[in-house]
Amino acid sequence: AHMIDILLLLNEHVRLTGADGKKNTIAEVALRVDSVAYPKLTDTFIEGLLLASEEPCLQPAVSEFHSRLLQRRLMRLVGDWDLPQAGDRVDGVMHHSAVPAPKPSAVIAGVVEGYAAAGGDSQRRPVPAEELRCDVVALHLGMNAQDPTTRIVFHQKGPESAIASEIDSVQPLRHKVFMFWNPPLDERSDAETLKRLAEAFRAWADRYVSQHEEEWERARAMPPPTSSPTPS
Repeated sequence: AHMIDILLLLNEHVRLTGADGKKNTIAEVALRVDSVAYPKLTDTFIEGLLLASEEPCLQPAVSEFHSRLLQRRLMRLVGDWDLPQAGDRVDGVMHHSAVPAPKPSAVIAGVVEGYAAAGGDSQRRPVPAEELRCDVVALHLGMNAQDPTTRIVFHQKGPESAIASEIDSVQPLRHKVFMFWNPPLDERSDAETLKRLAEAFRAWADRYVSQHEEEWERARAMPPPTSSPTPS
């Protein structure tokens, strides 16, 4: 997440000449895979800008790089959570359908609301949504929800070949939620706030799963739609 922030800061000012002879931003070069400019986007190129550049316009990116990556003043991990899939058993409960991936903004809003609603002592530090970062990532085997093994023909040894049975237990696409807290640098050691944020994150995850299960039960209880008779 920190490196993405640094690249976004660089993207505002760094320009590379592409195959068309025009100046392009880092993002434009990467998205178009420009045949001339794209090969220049190496780790060495980016590190050279961050370690040796004296351009005033690049100083915000340079400062962020030195502070976050070189001095290791990183965000604090509030928690990470694997979304249950159909057939998963979590805390003794079988999930009948996959829990859909939430929007990062919805996760942050839920954690902020839960943190504030928990109350507690008057010394509780307020945590604005701007200090939280949420990433919802898709983890798969290169083909999203499709199982790559279904594209492979397995043969048994011997005179007669046969396709091996499909592996039903493979779940090629899973989602994971990461929640980070990015406080001011002088407050990174606030362990109590981090603990309370983690509790709010876990509480939000429990509510999210419960809401999904309730919606699934309601949908299952609904009668199937009836088709209208075809007019003769």
